[in-house]
Amino acid sequence: MLKSGNQSKYAAALAACLMFFIVSATGAAERYVTVPGTWNSAAPELLVKAECHLDEPEFRLVGANRREIPARVLERHGSLLRFAFNARPGERLRFIEGEKPTDPASGWQPASGVLRSIYRIKDGRANTREELEKLLDSGVPVGRTVEERVYSGWNPLAGNPRSLHLFEGVLHIVRPGTYTFYTASTDASFLEIDGRPVAAWPGRHDVWGGLRGEHSGKIELAAGTHRLTYLHANFRGSCYSIAAWQPPGGGKFAAIPESAFTPSAVAKVGPRLDGYGRKLDDFGWRLDEMLTEGDRQLYFVQVEAQPGTVIRSVDWGDGSKAGGLLAHAYFKPGDYTVTVTAGDGKTVSHAVALSYRFSQSLPKPGREAEILRTALEQERKNGLQPEGYRYLSEALRRAKLEKESKEFYETLLRRQNAIEPEVLFRHYEATRLEEQLKQEKYENAAKDLRALIGRLTAPAELGAARLALAEVEFYGLGRRKEAEAELAKIDRSALPKARVRPYEVLEMELAAAGQGKAAASALAARIDAPANRYTPRQLLALDGVKLSIRNAIVLKKFADGLRYADELEEKQPAIRLSPDYLQLRGRLEAGLGRPRAAARLLEQALLLEPDDELCAQLSLELGQFYAGRGESAAAVGSWKQAVAAAPRSHAAATAARLLNEIRNREVER
Repeated sequence: MLKSGNQSKYAAALAACLMFFIVSATGAAERYVTVPGTWNSAAPELLVKAECHLDEPEFRLVGANRREIPARVLERHGSLLRFAFNARPGERLRFIEGEKPTDPASGWQPASGVLRSIYRIKDGRANTREELEKLLDSGVPVGRTVEERVYSGWNPLAGNPRSLHLFEGVLHIVRPGTYTFYTASTDASFLEIDGRPVAAWPGRHDVWGGLRGEHSGKIELAAGTHRLTYLHANFRGSCYSIAAWQPPGGGKFAAIPESAFTPSAVAKVGPRLDGYGRKLDDFGWRLDEMLTEGDRQLYFVQVEAQPGTVIRSVDWGDGSKAGGLLAHAYFKPGDYTVTVTAGDGKTVSHAVALSYRFSQSLPKPGREAEILRTALEQERKNGLQPEGYRYLSEALRRAKLEKESKEFYETLLRRQNAIEPEVLFRHYEATRLEEQLKQEKYENAAKDLRALIGRLTAPAELGAARLALAEVEFYGLGRRKEAEAELAKIDRSALPKARVRPYEVLEMELAAAGQGKAAASALAARIDAPANRYTPRQLLALDGVKLSIRNAIVLKKFADGLRYADELEEKQPAIRLSPDYLQLRGRLEAGLGRPRAAARLLEQALLLEPDDELCAQLSLELGQFYAGRGESAAAVGSWKQAVAAAPRSHAAATAARLLNEIRNREVER
């Protein structure tokens, strides 16, 4: 048995151990940060960057012997924390959540590599180093990044204008001697080595003089490490920060290579642990990719479970349904709370902060299509933010994902009560309407357009929809009065610029059909067309385009011929008042399997006072289209007109033969 004194000591020791155990078990969660490499206490320290997810505002890094390691926060976006510190290769540190560091890293400098600190500044003077220091002192910190060298063409964390960039790097000089350093920047920049000014380019300016090597300075450097400081104030839309050099021995100056800077490292942050060292359920999120469509963005966020956590479902905090997808498209910047339900039923949440950053908007080739298809899968399974439908409508079409774009129109129809009608119309016009016109489903197109017109309120889209309906009525269905009625309802001043010319051409052709060629010619003269300013030689070249169309018809390259025809009409809209041109266009339409459109062109050509022989050709071809549609009476009328117009022409002889065949069939019956 223990003596009473020893019993008291033993009890006190046991109580202390229990107290330590309880505190450890109930204290802050922690992780371990491992620096790559093999431990060597004599090795020089490196600049190390790491990232993890932390909703607490504070954290501490603790090394061996409870030595606190100062750390600098690089960026915070919601729970995503990127930080940097100096450590030796192979070192293992404790990362303690929720504890304020005793050493705030004042006066801290990177031990290697290049650290870039970015500030938002006000407009100001930048003609001296002292003026840049004032801008730096009054600037608002945006964040920091670890760079490979001083060679940048944008602000990776925010907008380019009114930004200040402080690069702090450590050069490893192998060959001693005289080095020439250069600076190239948009607006003011100053380059220093070991605190000594070497190259400067103050004031406001573009980058070109620096790229030509016009701003430089020389300095003698011994072998070993030297600190480089590069300070750059940028006030304009572009943002270039470039430090270059010319080592001893001559040669051309070039940007200081990555190999000239001492290396930095990336540490691995382990999973969250409780006081017993057990893994806690947790996950991380990343926003590395952002797509842009006009003034709108798609933020592509991915979540990843930490080792030991199984993700059952994710609630993305934007109103969409929770589900098993581990990637998500957001369409509005802002703050969200993402909640993961783990395999054991417990939930873990992290804050997600989304904002525009240029460095996010550079997806690798092919990734845009992958991201858009993932967003479509998300819509089918979980839904989208309302802004997502407009974004995908435009992005799918611009990315030329034709199959997905056509299918997405059905989605827009299902969601039309929650979607702006203008979005629905623009998507319909670019996908469904084009398909309906190619397939000559004019009745369906007219029905769809009337339904859309009933919902549209924006003047530009409403005018464009009415114009599309008028074109379908006239060019497709041959209903002139209905087309004129729709055209009369259009506010021409509100039409999109791209739709003004089609409006003018339709107005001209309606006049030709209703009032005659003279009225149409008067309207054609008012159209501001490129051909109105052409020289005789240029006009002769347009005749060459017509020859190309004829050749395309002979070679049965109808799609090529139609492109030539569109090019000709763009330069010379009045060509649509030429009967022989309409005949050529009609043959192209027929060759592409659109007989109704071809017949309408021939009907229009006959109203434009063609000469007798051409009238006979047009009537013959028109009758053949009527006969193909089973409209025998109309076909007979057209062929009789061909015979009457030019009795001795080849077209009249063919028409007469076709009429005789019809009479013979009737006699046989």
